Formats: sequence, C-alpha cells, structure tokens
Amino acid sequence: MNFYKRFMGDYARGTAHLSLAEHGAYSLLLDYYYATEKGLPDDMVALYRICRAFSPEEQQAVSSVAEQYFPIGDDGLRHNTRADEQIEDDSTRIDAARANGKRGGRPRKTQAKPSGLQDENPMGFENETQTEPNENPEETQDESSPQPEPDAHKPNGLFAGDSRAPTRTHGGHDTVMTSCPSTLEPTRAHRGIAANQHLDLDNELAMFLAHAREKAQMSADWNASFEKWLRRSRNFGGGKDQRQPAKTSLEEHNREAMRLAKARIFGTDMSAEKEINP
Repeated sequence: MNFYKRFMGDYARGTAHLSLAEHGAYSLLLDYYYATEKGLPDDMVALYRICRAFSPEEQQAVSSVAEQYFPIGDDGLRHNTRADEQIEDDSTRIDAARANGKRGGRPRKTQAKPSGLQDENPMGFENETQTEPNENPEETQDESSPQPEPDAHKPNGLFAGDSRAPTRTHGGHDTVMTSCPSTLEPTRAHRGIAANQHLDLDNELAMFLAHAREKAQMSADWNASFEKWLRRSRNFGGGKDQRQPAKTSLEEHNREAMRLAKARIFGTDMSAEKEINP
C-alpha cells in the first residue's frame, strides 16, 4: 500500500502518553506495516533497523511501542488490529479497481434518456453519454417565436410594433426618440446664444456630441437639446468673461511687506494690520 488512512483523533486518544521518540517509532512501524501489508518481525533488532534506532534511548522507544501496539500473534509476527482491518478493507477496494482496469476502466453511468428521443444513435455508433434530438415528423414540435421585421420608415433600425421603441408623447402625438447624430449643423439660435455668452461654439458642439454618445442619450430634437446645453454651459464654467479673483501686483506686495517690516522694528501694534496674501 502506498496510502493509508490516519485518523488523528483516534491516534491522539490512543497515544497521548507516548514520548516524542515513541511517537516517531510508532509512525515508522506503521508505515512499514502498511507498506508490506503483513505483520512485523518478532526480532527486536530487525525493528531497530526498521526505525533506524541507534542510541539506547531510541531502541528503548522502539521496544516500548512494539510491546504496546504490536503484540505477537499466532503466526509468530507482531500484529496491529486496527491496521489489519484497514488493510483488509483497502484490499477489497484495490482488487475491484484492478478488475475494472482490466476491463477498460469503470463502466460509464448511463444517463436516462428524455421521453421522445430515439433509443439508438442514427449514425450507428454507440454513445452512452449523448442523445440525439427527436426526428419523428409526426410529433408536435415547438415553433420558435417569429422575429419582427425592421420597419424601413422607422429611424435607427426600430422594429415595427416594437413596444420597447423609445417614444415621447407631446401634444397627443408620439415622437420617436433618435440616437445622437454624427454631426450637427449649428443654427442661428445656437450662434446667437454662443455670442451672447462668449462661448466657443465649435468646442461646445464637440463636447456636446461626445457627451451624448458616451451616455447613449436619445432625443426627439437634437437642435433643441444643443440649445439647452449652450444655455447651461455658463453655469458649468463655460464662457470667457468669468470673473477671476483679484491678484495682488508685485509692487503692492512689496509695499505691504515693507510697511509690516517697519512696524515690527519700531514696535507698532499689528493687531489691526492686514496680512499679505501668499
């Protein structure tokens, strides 16, 4: 055997009183026992060699373990009851696996064929894991749902009768929403708003189209949407005439620094002095 089960809980309960050397001797004797699948020799010197016990302390540990866990049986060999039972159980499993190997491995599990499928492969080859679809024309087959045809009069490839087509009701009429166009020609209204608010019209148009495509926005009137964009641009930092915070000139800064320096030298009260902007 190249493998055996070791139940740590059972082992710990049965060997709690052993020393470190005795644990080592017990493990080596068990390994040899399972590897040979037979009892240990009664000769104590042979057990010393199995465990590589050379010092008196190591040999004493081997002798102690052999007497406790491997008593001499009727056949003159030292046996371990738990190991004999496990070897017998594993031998049955190993023999069954060996027999299956000679027959080409474990038999495949035959899957239950769904009702309505043929019992044999139509190509004449046996296949235990796959089934063929029903080819009986007399049985009722499920019909696939018909696909809607695109309506040439609908923009953006919308389907006729498609309830998911984006629409917007205005004045009692449904208006079809369209995706962002690739280009948009600015109107006179656009140019007037851009001029009044000091906006770069070309730059605003490019940003508007890029934003609409990124968000996959839909609109019924893209000119009106761009006009709304221009009117709101001023609130979001657009325009060229936004007031900038006043900056202190270098001359004023130097003059203020000189005044503060004189005040400190001559001990003037600075509680009311104005601090220099950094």
